[in-house]
Amino acid sequence: MKFIILPLLISFLSGGFLMKTNPSNASVDKLIDGGTISFDFDNVDDLSRFDTYTSYNALPRFYDHSMFSYIYAENKLILRDVKLTEYLIEADFAPIIYKGHIDTGFYLQADSPSSEVDHINAWQVCIKHDENTPNWDLRLYKFSGGSWKGQYIEASDLPFWNAEWIHLSCLVKNGIVTTYINNDYDNPLFSYNIGDKAGLVGIRAFKCPSKVRNITITSPSFKIDNTALTNLINTADTYNKDKYTPKSWEDFQTVLNFAREVKAYGKNQIIINETYKQLNDAINQLIEIKTFDELQQLIREAEKITDESKYTKNSYISLQKCLEIAKTYTDSSSVDDISYSYMMLSYRLKELIQYGVK
Repeated sequence: MKFIILPLLISFLSGGFLMKTNPSNASVDKLIDGGTISFDFDNVDDLSRFDTYTSYNALPRFYDHSMFSYIYAENKLILRDVKLTEYLIEADFAPIIYKGHIDTGFYLQADSPSSEVDHINAWQVCIKHDENTPNWDLRLYKFSGGSWKGQYIEASDLPFWNAEWIHLSCLVKNGIVTTYINNDYDNPLFSYNIGDKAGLVGIRAFKCPSKVRNITITSPSFKIDNTALTNLINTADTYNKDKYTPKSWEDFQTVLNFAREVKAYGKNQIIINETYKQLNDAINQLIEIKTFDELQQLIREAEKITDESKYTKNSYISLQKCLEIAKTYTDSSSVDDISYSYMMLSYRLKELIQYGVK
């Protein structure tokens, strides 16, 4: 039961999931209040949160930590089972041109999607480049009743030519959609009244080799609750360093410091819940300091248990193995080893199961 920091926590600590406010884009926090869910497409788990629709049986695939859409297909990725009325959706799009064409962006207020081309009830904000024009545009389209209903508004001649990635953001609030590019939240490109109907959100790529990554959605519907984590942090802060082995205390402090970061900046309930579990495990796996004499006293107690027939086979064998290991330590062994051995032997004594005793 030595403490191990799980790979998921390592990923958190490396910055893969923890979302802090970027000081240069602090105005984004003024746009909307709520919790955040994120998808970086590092593995298939992210794709499992979406319903995927495609023409010509050409499903999107993973490519370089992004979702890659096929040239000749229409691809739709719709976030499953979540209908929103107020939210900020953001993602990075790679402006890949195929024969002068690109048409990719967000679905808003969507329902009734299918794999048929244009068959969805939704608005779409899309990055657009046509084969016969040099312009890069940002456009608002509408789809209804299984067909495209036309273009409603656009921002023209945008500087996308040399961009490797374009960060597109759409704020839907009070029935108004407002669009931004490259985190410039002080200068919206256009706003339009699309109504306050609750709907699905997602991504569309229309017959172009589009790549999308880092999809993030912030909404009051994802409002976070870190009460339990806060209470556990407060409990953890009462523990005394001098009572525990240096190694177990170091591991505990690593998790506790990360938990404080999540409490301060975390906007993802999944992360908060996982951090609570990690911190609770770290508390339970603190190892109290024990002396060599205390270990010897516990060994003598364990040696009194000699009648194997009284106990279940597994519990008796486990005790004997811990006892054998405990006897290998001397008064010159490290405090970590002695204390850990004491903890394990004590645990096996408590877990010893006697026949006929509940």
